[in-house]
Amino acid sequence: MKQRLLFISLILFFSLLNLTESNLFSVKASQNPTPSAAQSDVAKAEPVSVKGTKINLIKPEGFIESTNFPGFQQNTTGATIVVTEFPGPYTDIASGFTQENLKPRGMSLISKENISIDSYKGFLVRFTQNANGQDYGKLGLIFGDDKESIFIVASFPIELEKDLSNLLKDSLTSAKWDRKKEVDPFADLSFAVESSGELKFAKRLQSSLLYSKGGKFPVDVETPIFVIGKSVSDFPTETTDYKALAESRLNQSVENKNIVIESSEAITIDNLKGYEIVASGNDSASNAPLAIYQVLLFDEKNYFIMQGLTGVKFKDASLTEFKKMARSFKKK
Repeated sequence: MKQRLLFISLILFFSLLNLTESNLFSVKASQNPTPSAAQSDVAKAEPVSVKGTKINLIKPEGFIESTNFPGFQQNTTGATIVVTEFPGPYTDIASGFTQENLKPRGMSLISKENISIDSYKGFLVRFTQNANGQDYGKLGLIFGDDKESIFIVASFPIELEKDLSNLLKDSLTSAKWDRKKEVDPFADLSFAVESSGELKFAKRLQSSLLYSKGGKFPVDVETPIFVIGKSVSDFPTETTDYKALAESRLNQSVENKNIVIESSEAITIDNLKGYEIVASGNDSASNAPLAIYQVLLFDEKNYFIMQGLTGVKFKDASLTEFKKMARSFKKK
């Protein structure tokens, strides 16, 4: 049960990653969104490969390939389409998308309908989220089988729903899954770390890498796991209080609660300044006590984030491995 809860939590976490990061500093929508007339162009277009994935998807008019996550973005509106591949049954994801699961994460379920995508069973879900005082519409497509699942989520400012909703739906439902495609999970990333001890590479989710005991995934809630990724948007150049930003980023997690910071220290890794935090907390779903480790490294307008989670009984050994991995960080 704990393994399944973590699986669903990670799905929801990564569905939110792009939205919470890209709008952390109040990104505002343009007053000149893509015209509705562009919707007809989607039907004429051919699906293109989404980097780092086995998915082909029609790129909507006015969108470009993102350099920070697998998918597309529209710079004028802040709208995004993000592709995530998961190991695990489609039915687990389907059963997890309920109002009960979404509400604690600040989201409201609008509708959920069954759909067939590229001969696979799936469903289309519409929901909303309030982040940083602004409302966002989200359109999610989940499909797969008993072994693997695909989650594609589109996010957009809610005031542009009339202009973008159908355009984004047409793009999502054009998805083609090339399961035979060979994908190098490290090829297009701008960073690298080295495995340490029993922590081995397990999975790439969006543009983040997951390391776990023996490279297994999903894992039980209390089993050590280490995640590294890069912020998907700029932060203001006038921001100089990196400690406050690092602590704020730690507290953004909706998957952990009762977070108490035990230490917060300045650190420099690969010539990048940052902050290293050790904290305690509880898993939001199971209430299991956790030790939490985080490093933020600041690189001009972006930052790299590394987080380690482990059950308290593994705290000392896990923190040693987490710190070794963090210090092995290299910017490509």
